[in-house]
Amino acid sequence: MSCVRSGTVRRLFYTGTVVSASPLMEDGSGFKDSIDETCWTPLNLSFAHFDSFLRVKSKTLTEREILSYGTDAYGTDGLEVISLAAGLVGGETLLPYMPSSVVVLISQLTNNEDMYQKLRTEASIAAAKSIAKSCVRSRSVRRVIYTASVVSTSPLMEDGSGLKDFIDETCWTPLNLSYAYSNPNLTEYVISKTLTEEQILSYGTNSDIGELEMVTLPLGVVGGDTFQSYTPLSVALFISSLENLPIKH
Repeated sequence: MSCVRSGTVRRLFYTGTVVSASPLMEDGSGFKDSIDETCWTPLNLSFAHFDSFLRVKSKTLTEREILSYGTDAYGTDGLEVISLAAGLVGGETLLPYMPSSVVVLISQLTNNEDMYQKLRTEASIAAAKSIAKSCVRSRSVRRVIYTASVVSTSPLMEDGSGLKDFIDETCWTPLNLSYAYSNPNLTEYVISKTLTEEQILSYGTNSDIGELEMVTLPLGVVGGDTFQSYTPLSVALFISSLENLPIKH
C-alpha cells in the first residue's frame, strides 16, 4: 500500500519461494497438465518428509496477497508486482541465528552431509524446471529426453502393505517409507530422482506450451565418461569384471 500511495513506485520485487508453487491437484489425487503462475501449493494437504508447513502457508498466502496488487482492479495505476520464486537464499542476515537456507548453502564447507544432500535435491529440481521452461520458451523443441532412474518407480503400495496389481507410469517409489539395505546417500538419491522426474513430466501434457513431449528413460545402470573427480558407482559396476571385484560384480 505504501508503494501505491507514493505514486512514484512502478515496480515491486517480492522474494517468494518455490514452496508456494506446485503442480499438485487441490485434492492431491495427481498432477495438473502443466505448471504456471496459477499453480499454488495446496494448503489443505499434508506432505511426507516435511516439517515446516507454517512456512509454506505463510509464503503462499503472502505471495498471493502481494500479487493481487498488480492489477488495476485495486486502483494501483499499473503497479507491476514481480515475485522471485527462489529455491535458496543466502547472504548476510539480521536474524540472531543462521537461517536454514544459509546452512544448506555452506553445508559443503561445514561438512554437513545431511544438508548437502538436501542441496543436491533442490539443485536437481531447479535444474529440471529451468531446462523445461527454456525448451518451452524456445518454441522449437518438441521432445525432451530425461535420464531417469529405476529407483524412482516401484509397485509398492503407498503404506508399504503390499504390491499393486501392476506397474506403470503412475507407480512412484513411496518416499514416506524406510527400506532395508539402504543408507542416507541412497535415500536422498531416491528422493532427488523421484521428485525431479515428477517435476519434469508435469511439463509434458499440455498443448498450451507447444506440445512439448517429455520422455523419461528409467535406467538401471549408466556407464561412460564422467566429469566427476571419482569413479561413479554405476561405472564401477560395469568394470568390476575387468578389475576382478567379486563384491561389485
